[in-house]
Amino acid sequence: MDAFRREVVICKDVLQGLEKIGLSKINAFVLLGVNIDVENVFKTYIIGFVDSSFSVDDNCPHNLNTCGLAGNADLIENVQEYLNNDQFNENYSLYLNIVGSKINLWEFKKIDDAIQSEKLEFQVQTKEELSNNLLYFRTCMKLELDRKINDCDPLNTASLLEKKIGLKPLFYIKENKQYFGKLEENKTIDGIKATTKKLDYEVLNISVYQNLSNAPTENTDTSDFPIIHQTNEPFDEELVCCQLDTLCVVPKKATYTQAYNLVYGSIIKNIQSIQSFLASNPKDLPAVHHFLPDTLCHFLTIVCSHNQIDSYSNLRKKLHNAFHLSMDRPLFRISNAYQFDAKPSLDDDGLLTNVHEGLSPSGSSNISLNLGREEELQELLRRMDNILLRGCDMNMNRNI
Repeated sequence: MDAFRREVVICKDVLQGLEKIGLSKINAFVLLGVNIDVENVFKTYIIGFVDSSFSVDDNCPHNLNTCGLAGNADLIENVQEYLNNDQFNENYSLYLNIVGSKINLWEFKKIDDAIQSEKLEFQVQTKEELSNNLLYFRTCMKLELDRKINDCDPLNTASLLEKKIGLKPLFYIKENKQYFGKLEENKTIDGIKATTKKLDYEVLNISVYQNLSNAPTENTDTSDFPIIHQTNEPFDEELVCCQLDTLCVVPKKATYTQAYNLVYGSIIKNIQSIQSFLASNPKDLPAVHHFLPDTLCHFLTIVCSHNQIDSYSNLRKKLHNAFHLSMDRPLFRISNAYQFDAKPSLDDDGLLTNVHEGLSPSGSSNISLNLGREEELQELLRRMDNILLRGCDMNMNRNI
C-alpha cells in the first residue's frame, strides 16, 4: 500500500453526526468504509461510524470494514502513542480528529517499528453523490446446513460452499441479464446500469450458478442457456434449509474480478453468521433481515430466529446505542426491514404513486381490499375537489 497515493471521501452525514454527538475520548468511534485500488490510487469511502466498543462483523455488509478511528486528541502524538501500544494495524490507518469545529484527517504508517503520521486532504460528499460512486450486490440462495454444527471455521465454510456451487461459480446479474466471472480484470463495473428505478441505493441482484467442467467458460456467450445443476440426495432430518441473503457494497470503479471476489466473500460471511446462529440455537430456523435507517448511509443486517426479530429487544437496543440511533421508535422490527421489491414510481404530475406496491400486509386480520391503482384514486380526489369548488362558487353567488 505504500506505493499508492491515498484519497479519502467522507460522507457529509458522517461528519455532521460526529459533530452532533461530540467526541469525548481519543478512540470514541470506529470509522466504517470501503477501500478500492484504482490505477495506483488507494481510495477509501467513509460512509459510517460506530461506537468503538462494538464489533460490526455480523451486522454490516461484507466489505464495509473498519478503516480508522475518530476522536478528539489534542496532539497527534498522543494518537501515535496510543497506536504504538500494540493497537496499530492496517484497519486503523486513518484518524479523523475533531476538536470543536476543526476537523483534520491523518494517515498512519508503521515503518521500522515506528508509527509515522501524515496529514491528508479529503473530499466531502452527500449521500446522493456517494450513491453515484457506490452500488450494492445482493445475493440470495438456498443452502443446507447441519443443525448440530459447532465449527464455524472459515476453511470448513469454504469447503461447504465449494460442494454447493463449485470452486469457480458464475454470477449472474438479473437486472442486466449478464454473467461475470473471476478473470475479467480490465473491465470495470461502472458500465452496469440497473433497469429499475432506484429507491435509496442502486442494488443489483445476483444469482449463483455452478461452473461445471462441461459448461461454457466465463468468456463464452451464455445468454441463451443458464447453467443449472441439481442432484437428488436423500433427506436428512438433521439438515436445515437456510435462505442466504447477503449484501456487499462495491465502488463503481472496481473491476469485475474485484466485484467477483467481494460477492464470493459476502456469501462466505453470510454462511458463517448463519452457522454461528445455528450453533447457539440448534432448534431455531435462522432468517436474515436488512435495514436502512434514515440517518445511516449503509445497511445493517440481523441474523435471528425466523420471524422472531421483534423479541430480540437486547440486540435491537444494542444496535441503537452502537450506531447512536434515536430511541424514540424501534427501527429493527420486521415491519421496518428494507423492502427491496418495492418500486414507487412517479405519475405524469410528478406525484408518487403505488408506494405500497411490493409491501407485505400489516396490521389487524380484518382487511378491506380496494382494487385500482393510485393514479385512479388521485384522479377521483381531483374531481371531488372540482365539485366542492363549484359548490362553493354557487353559494357565494347566492350570498351576493
